Amino acid sequence: MSKKIVPINRLSKFYGWEDFELEKNISREYVEGDIDFRVILYRVDHEKTNHDDLYGEVDPYQIKYKPPIELSCTLSLKPKQNKQYNPNGTLIREEWGNLEFSVYIDQLTELQIEINKGDYIGYPTTTNYIKYFTVVDNDIVNDETKRLLGGKLPIYRKIICVPVDNSEFGIN
Repeated sequence: MSKKIVPINRLSKFYGWEDFELEKNISREYVEGDIDFRVILYRVDHEKTNHDDLYGEVDPYQIKYKPPIELSCTLSLKPKQNKQYNPNGTLIREEWGNLEFSVYIDQLTELQIEINKGDYIGYPTTTNYIKYFTVVDNDIVNDETKRLLGGKLPIYRKIICVPVDNSEFGIN
């Protein structure tokens, strides 16, 4: 039995595929050309990385990565967290907030890549410092109505990352 494919014709009387493509291209040009925020994707190479046979764990210095890829995106650094461990405030730890960024599905398709949970993201905060995060939500299911362009299709994925200590990424 063949799989029946249903065309998406929502709102086509007032908003056709030509309008959809035009709007998508204009927004992508704005993100990739005008605002030009970039993150660096470090994909874990699971085939080359040796995992512990019993628990599947890996020492951070033993993780193998595929070549890094720069991605154009819109991003948001969430408020940092300050943790106080002594009641008198003498032991305080400041931590980075989460990183959320949106990347166009077309960009991922053109680069022939996928962002997976557990991959690492580098965000250059200054010209000589990169803060590292790990992906905890790669937004595979992204069909929320508010994210459909013109009620037709989603055009981006919203990736959520949590900060990691640079030593977890395998650097000092």
